[in-house]
Amino acid sequence: MMRSCIIFLCLAVCSLAQQEKCCVKQEMFAATSGSVTGYHTGDYNGVVGNNVFAVVDFTQSKSMANTTLYVEGNTTYMMAINDYKQNTEWTIDFTAKKCEKAPLPEGSKLQRCIPDDATFLEQVTYPGNVLVNFWNMELNTPTQKGQVTLSVTAEDCLTAGVTFVGSTTSSGQEVDALYAAGYYNYKTLSDTSPYFKLPSFCDSSTAIHPKVKDAARRLMKIGFF
Repeated sequence: MMRSCIIFLCLAVCSLAQQEKCCVKQEMFAATSGSVTGYHTGDYNGVVGNNVFAVVDFTQSKSMANTTLYVEGNTTYMMAINDYKQNTEWTIDFTAKKCEKAPLPEGSKLQRCIPDDATFLEQVTYPGNVLVNFWNMELNTPTQKGQVTLSVTAEDCLTAGVTFVGSTTSSGQEVDALYAAGYYNYKTLSDTSPYFKLPSFCDSSTAIHPKVKDAARRLMKIGFF
């Protein structure tokens, strides 16, 4: 649909008037994204890169992210599936052929609308005369705290980009993190069931490397809203 790249020098700034908070119109859709996360804990700094194919199904309260994950020079292929009705998350490491099933982190939900506490920042024009609204909000959950800047298309409320600056404790220790992602190639779906099938080696739940699991949770938590 459109390629969202966060290069603000190429954007034409439009009206700063207050905008109504929107909700995603599509019931089921897929999208592709690229993201990078920089993190710091103690004396250690690191960078995690991701290429993601994601599916969201509001009718079943499920989301999926199929990811190529770049951590410390290593490439991992993984999938994260969240079922918000069943309060479960699956983290699947295709490289190690491991699956881990666990309860969703406290406060997890599939967000469809711009949160009530979001503050409108500005409206800009992307290439192709696509109007995009920017919002800022505070993220304060048991595992993540910080500031989120979210950009969504004015017409369909589809996420164009997300940035997060703050800290996360998803891996069991506090980590300072900076996350940025851009979304493109949106596609409306009529059936999502093929995307939520577990691979055959997921007949049992085993421990996933904490860094892989933490990256998966970051993707699912702030990937769209």
